[in-house]
Amino acid sequence: MKKAIAYITLKYFLFFLFINILRGQVAVDELRSLDNLPSLAYYFFILAFIPIIVLLVLSFPIHLSFRIKHVVGFLVANLILLLVDIYIYIFFTSQNLKDINGVYLLVISCFTFFLFFRTAIKAKYKATYRQ
Repeated sequence: MKKAIAYITLKYFLFFLFINILRGQVAVDELRSLDNLPSLAYYFFILAFIPIIVLLVLSFPIHLSFRIKHVVGFLVANLILLLVDIYIYIFFTSQNLKDINGVYLLVISCFTFFLFFRTAIKAKYKATYRQ
């Protein structure tokens, strides 16, 4: 469970860092004055609310997915959870479902997933396809 929480937290940290670097700005620079309250509320919503919702909704299912013994079932379950994660992000932040940030989130999510859980994936693969 701790790894699932760390995975989601690092994923969103890297994602928001990547988006800010891609835009060529750091969102914190825009928030230096307190008279920009709508922007402050928006950034708080994006930077805190969405990762908290994803943590609440997906950390336990990710934890449960590791009980699946077959590697294909495990990867399919986590692919579905990844799509739910991207849908949650796009639902709360975008006007349409064709948002390029969703693609960025997908790539960063896959990278951090394999970074955190590569040993478990290897163990499931070896257990499934023993020779």
